Amino acid sequence: MDQRYIISTLIILIFSLNISSLFSSDNGPLNFESNDKNYCLTAEMRINVDGAYFFDNLNPLSSGTKIRRFRIAFKTLLWSRWGAVLDIGFKDLEADIKDAFINYLFDGGMLKIGHYRMPFGLELNTNANDIKFLERPYVTEMHTSRQIGLGMDLFGERWYFGGAVFTQGLGNPAVNRQYLEKGNDQPLNFAGGFVYRPVHAGSSIFHIGFSAALQKPEVPKAGSPQNSFRFCSMSETDISRKMFMDTGDILNSKNMKMLNLETAVSHGPFLVQSEYTIADISRRSGYRVVNLSGWYVSGAWLITGENQSYDIQQAEYTHINPGSGGAFELAARYSYADWNDKKAGIFGGQAENYTLGLNYYVNPNVRIMFNYNYVNQDCYANGDGSLYVYKDAGGTLYKEAPDIAAARKSGDSFHFLAVRFQLIF
Repeated sequence: MDQRYIISTLIILIFSLNISSLFSSDNGPLNFESNDKNYCLTAEMRINVDGAYFFDNLNPLSSGTKIRRFRIAFKTLLWSRWGAVLDIGFKDLEADIKDAFINYLFDGGMLKIGHYRMPFGLELNTNANDIKFLERPYVTEMHTSRQIGLGMDLFGERWYFGGAVFTQGLGNPAVNRQYLEKGNDQPLNFAGGFVYRPVHAGSSIFHIGFSAALQKPEVPKAGSPQNSFRFCSMSETDISRKMFMDTGDILNSKNMKMLNLETAVSHGPFLVQSEYTIADISRRSGYRVVNLSGWYVSGAWLITGENQSYDIQQAEYTHINPGSGGAFELAARYSYADWNDKKAGIFGGQAENYTLGLNYYVNPNVRIMFNYNYVNQDCYANGDGSLYVYKDAGGTLYKEAPDIAAARKSGDSFHFLAVRFQLIF
């Protein structure tokens, strides 16, 4: 049976709507609408199939393939004002709720309550369907992602503001039990961002903005210590999952203040984008403040002449609309993170990642992506002491540099090729 009829039958049973029409646009999701136009539901699916081959160095890295994303999303609009979003991802045979929120629309903005991305940063809030590379840069691991919160988005012709108060992500049931067993309240946190566009004329956009967040520690996983933060990151790949960058548990933490500066300039087929983030983690008396940072700069060129697309309501770059013969895009990015604070005794590592990309937009629904990455890391990017960073003349491997002279030459560097086949429907 055709899957559209299966989906429509399920929607009727679940929502008891009087569906009068069913249509599928050439470049968008399926839409269901009631006779009186008061009920509208959109169904969307995405699949990302990834593969990568690693030219490893000190540490063995696993080449292979995986289903990077398989997502099903439903969006409703009721009485022209009320709406809801449910976005479920499936990864490693487990379901994971991404977005689950209710919103209320009004002229020039919306209110949101539920589980969604906090208004912090540009790249992290750009839909994964529309990012220029297979994976986001290191710095986004520092950004506040999806949490349960209450927020408001406001926008005008040249500006955007988003603010939210939030507690924590949906997390793991074991983590929630740990909160209950210890009798601790969930932390109350704040995030907000502002964007201004001094230039917004036709296909020319100059986007500048900043975001700030105040966040208290939450339990990152079952068994982790209370009152701690931890940052860890793979090398901008999801195939080999070695966490070279890892601060370990930053104990005795009180709160974390984050500031993000972002800018983007686009004109016709060209786009340049950059962000810089700093995080200051305040700790209890007798412990130094921890300072971490990261940044990236990227560029993209649609060599077949299409314009870069921008969404003023979300203040982010969005889906490319290729011509009848498809579209080709060249992209490059430099990404850097410094998670070392020697004065505070935190050694999470320094890393830089050079990425070259080629994107082929076959049509509005299908994209094929190719990336080449070169990763360069220092002697502290050792997975919190679990990975090799140095090999001596005799071939002996070390997880810590044996002396100061070796430390200057230490750090695992490697490169890899990656590909993605992406379909959205």
